[in-house]
Amino acid sequence: LLKYTPQIPSAERNRRSDRLRKNMRMHDLGALVFLGNDIYWGMGMANLRYVFQVDSQIGADALFPMEGAPVVWNAVQHMNRPTSMYLSIQEWVTDFRPRGGIPDIVAELRTRGLDKGRIGLVGFSNTIQPAAFLRDQVLALEKELPNAILSDATGLLQDMRLIKSEVEIDALREAGKIARKVVDAM
Repeated sequence: LLKYTPQIPSAERNRRSDRLRKNMRMHDLGALVFLGNDIYWGMGMANLRYVFQVDSQIGADALFPMEGAPVVWNAVQHMNRPTSMYLSIQEWVTDFRPRGGIPDIVAELRTRGLDKGRIGLVGFSNTIQPAAFLRDQVLALEKELPNAILSDATGLLQDMRLIKSEVEIDALREAGKIARKVVDAM
């Protein structure tokens, strides 16, 4: 399916990851936890889509560590069998797991030794809506990670998403061409 799905090159992923890690270093963050949801016609997934090239109409969560490979928790158990469809349509992430909520995120943070450091939370925001998190998720993270310092890191993504690279501008041009073909066909 990969050849039938529009792709943003791995070099763009590397550019974004490098810039994001530099931002994390400036804020002394060992990891980012992305809490995606289906709020506001899919915009609750915008930051997750930008960093991981993954979307979901039922939400997803992800871990972006300072070092090591990211993890994406997406969909319920039966939708990831025999494997996650995302392994067929993108090349940015290879570790997909069924979405298990805060317990799975906390377990992975502990496994990686990130449960005692500074962790940035990335939620949903845009120019109209300030950063939004589901209250119960934040409270659960605070309870399960008493030795961690949690902070809102949603803003780290805003400049990155607003200022487009040439690759992103080219992708927008291609999307416009496809949209034009659709309108002409209708």
